[in-house]
Amino acid sequence: MPMSKILYLEPFSGIAGDMMVAALLGLGADGEEFWARLRTLPLPEHWAARREATERGGMRAHRFLVEVGG
Repeated sequence: MPMSKILYLEPFSGIAGDMMVAALLGLGADGEEFWARLRTLPLPEHWAARREATERGGMRAHRFLVEVGG
């Protein structure tokens, strides 16, 4: 029997969308599917999004950045 992957979240005081996206992609969410679906959203003509590694206070993590303009 295949093992299920379950992630339980309890954001009792909210959750930042950019942090959640970075965390899910870092945990192994289907990146190709994510980027394909992101491109289907009705967003402004000039936008860019990326995930990048960062380190603060000795802890490593990922950031998800979205830029709109131009």
